[in-house]
Amino acid sequence: MSIKDEHNENNKHNENLPVLLRKTTISISFVILVLGLVAVIALHHDIAGSTDEFVIKTVQRIESASQKLPLEQNLLGLQIANDFNDAFERMRLGAFLYELLIHLITAGFVAFIIIKFIESGIRKLNQDELESFRKKITDNVWQAVCSRLVPEEVTKQIEGVLQLNFVKENVRYVITLESLPGQLEDIQGEENEWVLLKRELSFSIRNISGRSINYPFETTILTTADKRKNIKIHTNNHHGFQHDQALQFPRHALLSIRGEEQTLEKPENPTINSQIALDPGDSCEISHTCFELLRNNDEAYYVQTVPLIGLDVTVRNSIPHRVNVEKVYLSHPDRKYFVSKPMQGNAKRYVFEHKAILPGQMFSVRWEEVAGEDGQANKAQTSGDNSTAPTLTVLSSAAKNIE
Repeated sequence: MSIKDEHNENNKHNENLPVLLRKTTISISFVILVLGLVAVIALHHDIAGSTDEFVIKTVQRIESASQKLPLEQNLLGLQIANDFNDAFERMRLGAFLYELLIHLITAGFVAFIIIKFIESGIRKLNQDELESFRKKITDNVWQAVCSRLVPEEVTKQIEGVLQLNFVKENVRYVITLESLPGQLEDIQGEENEWVLLKRELSFSIRNISGRSINYPFETTILTTADKRKNIKIHTNNHHGFQHDQALQFPRHALLSIRGEEQTLEKPENPTINSQIALDPGDSCEISHTCFELLRNNDEAYYVQTVPLIGLDVTVRNSIPHRVNVEKVYLSHPDRKYFVSKPMQGNAKRYVFEHKAILPGQMFSVRWEEVAGEDGQANKAQTSGDNSTAPTLTVLSSAAKNIE
């Protein structure tokens, strides 16, 4: 049976149901009324029998007494007997009408209560049927349209996106390119061939599931083995680094949840995670900072795993004499709305306002080495090594789904 036929059948059933129930209610009220009338008539007959016997005996006594009196007093006694008989007849009729009225009121009240109760139930039943019908229509229209226009594999992916529990809002990236804060322990003398990338991310995560649930925050820095190096720090208070401290990069530097800084036990691990409890509709502010080592000619990708609304990306170049930020690219059908905003100095800002980014979509930042006076780039570009291998930073959920 189709949705339309099912809905018509339900409508027919729902339309007939109130009529049937009202007829039943009227029948019940009529039965109550008839039983009441029978009871009134029986009571009236019983009372009337007793009353008639009492009235007849009383009238006979008055007539018998009147016959022993003179004529005028005899007529007066007969008149009194007739008046007494008429008064009892009127009393008996009044009692009958009173009992009849009581039973009519009782039957009407019972019918009113039953009708109101039934109509209330019917109204709720109709509302539930309407909501169920709307849901079926939505599901079937979606399935019908997708089955005709979109391959099944694509439909399943879209359904997966629609079933996600969280959305990111007010997403802001600040990406800074800097010189290395110290000396490479493995390969000394090549510090000028590398760039320290600092990525600061802040966003608000909102629970849209309709139930209390944990948001499984997880961030992973995916990079190649040649970009995992130790640096012996030469400066103090550079992003909290200490002099002569040997640090492994890439590394996580900061995680803040609801304004409270979290302890990072092993910041050099590629992945850190945390469980964040969220009530339905509740939001939570999250900030995260990490550092990566990349080449003078390189590119960083940031793939999203949770749907987000609005994106703000700022790229700051602290070493313009060495590298030039060539491109900030958004992989999105509406990338034309990823517009540049004016910034002072060696900074670029791009904003994607009032638009959504779905799981799997990403943006990238690419820079290239500034050529020397002879027009040639440095050794890193011409040596044929892995100079353009990208670093991929992935923010994912506990299910490891690409957003």
